[in-house]
Amino acid sequence: MEKILKRYRFEATLLTAMLIVSLWLIFGG
Repeated sequence: MEKILKRYRFEATLLTAMLIVSLWLIFGG
């Protein structure tokens, strides 16, 4: 179960990072 939770957390972090980058590119670039 811990492995699943870790993987989910990793994917959520990746999604958040991608979202932040795309927003930064839209508004900052």
